Amino acid sequence: MIKFIPLFLFMACVITMSFILKDNSPAEKNDIEAFDKISITGGGNVYIYYSKTPTLEISGSESCTKNIKSNVSSGTLEIIINDSSCTPDIIIGTSSLNEIEQNNGGIITVREGFPEADSFKCLINNGGNVDISKININSLIAVINSGGKISTYVENELRGNINNGGEIIYEGLPQVESNISNGGRITQK
Repeated sequence: MIKFIPLFLFMACVITMSFILKDNSPAEKNDIEAFDKISITGGGNVYIYYSKTPTLEISGSESCTKNIKSNVSSGTLEIIINDSSCTPDIIIGTSSLNEIEQNNGGIITVREGFPEADSFKCLINNGGNVDISKININSLIAVINSGGKISTYVENELRGNINNGGEIIYEGLPQVESNISNGGRITQK
């Protein structure tokens, strides 16, 4: 019986390490300055969750993560992915969020837990998908230039601008003001 204990401990360590290193992708997690706006340039899978402490975690291959720059300035977390072949996973924690800007593709998903937002601004330039439907928003300005999709929940006012294609899908019963040129649509779910 005693001979099996070291073997059992060794196997437990091997199994644990295989879960931690599931795809040999290094992850870097940092506490950062507080922010309430996020601007992301480049693709990737971005997950935003409520957290009292602002955090940023980026994972992907080393060749990918070394080409990602991030900083917080004037309340905005800016993330720039300088390699178009790079598709990192980015996990962002913040206690306050009232603006998201996405440039050049990617998927952004906001998780549950954020307080109601009085006003919110969401911009997509050159494609992408932003899901902010887990935040109850009173007033939203949603802008899409050259393709993209915004999914949202709005209670009072939705001002949507779409240029050169895109889609805004909303839940709730807001007053809708739309400005669409060269294709696109704003629809209630």
